[in-house]
Amino acid sequence: RSRWGARLARAVHAAVLEGALRQP
Repeated sequence: RSRWGARLARAVHAAVLEGALRQP
């Protein structure tokens, strides 16, 4: 199986971090 999960996890993690940082 390909490791697309790792890329997805990194993208989700980055999105979550960005959202958390954007919160006041």
